[in-house]
Amino acid sequence: MVEPTPAIGMARWLNILVLFAVVAVISGSIVQEFGYGMAPSALGIVVRSALVGVAFGAILNLFFGMRPQHYAFVLFSALVGSGAAASLWVQTSSGTLSLDPNEIVFGHPLYEWAVGAFAVAFLGCAIMLCWPRSLDPTDVGLIGRKTPSRLITLTFVIWLSTYMALTIYQVLRNCGVTMCPADPISTGPQNIVFTFSLYRSGDETASISIPGFITVMLGIGVGSLITAAFVNHFLGSEKSTATTESSSVNPT
Repeated sequence: MVEPTPAIGMARWLNILVLFAVVAVISGSIVQEFGYGMAPSALGIVVRSALVGVAFGAILNLFFGMRPQHYAFVLFSALVGSGAAASLWVQTSSGTLSLDPNEIVFGHPLYEWAVGAFAVAFLGCAIMLCWPRSLDPTDVGLIGRKTPSRLITLTFVIWLSTYMALTIYQVLRNCGVTMCPADPISTGPQNIVFTFSLYRSGDETASISIPGFITVMLGIGVGSLITAAFVNHFLGSEKSTATTESSSVNPT
């Protein structure tokens, strides 16, 4: 099925790009916690929750149509998250909080990546709200449209849901029902390695060793895609069945 207009189609893919960015940033936090033994921090949980809020606004746009109120939800989440991330930045720069070496990803701490992500969210919402052709009150979203963009959206929704479950587990495990620590310290890389054996001709074998948590992260992504494919097929079949039944009851 084609999109209602080229502008709406482009807007959908831009919202999918937002989901990709959120998953990328949260992946860094998850790797910190499970791959390097870093307990979640109080402000870090606020930042991650705000990132999920940004993604939720994009998901509303994708599933239920492009609406200004969905972008408003993104702006509110970005406002809260940027405040928390900026506070981490200021407190670390002033020496109030210490910067663990395992918090640095590609040369920058994760809170800097979060500030950048929220800044892009602000700018993106401003541009989209100034682009009236991408806002159509008659757009019903992707729920009833079997398109590649729906499959990708479902994949990111399942991926983020898994991250949320892992976050809840970490919070309950490390903090219980009390406030998480403001300045946790990592315990170092977790020495878990998965070794895969590859059989050649005869009895010759070769092995590949991959760090355990990278394997798990890849598994989450692949598992999310497979689950999304089943859900996407079910939604499409359900719509086709409903259409067939409606046609049989009210023939024209």
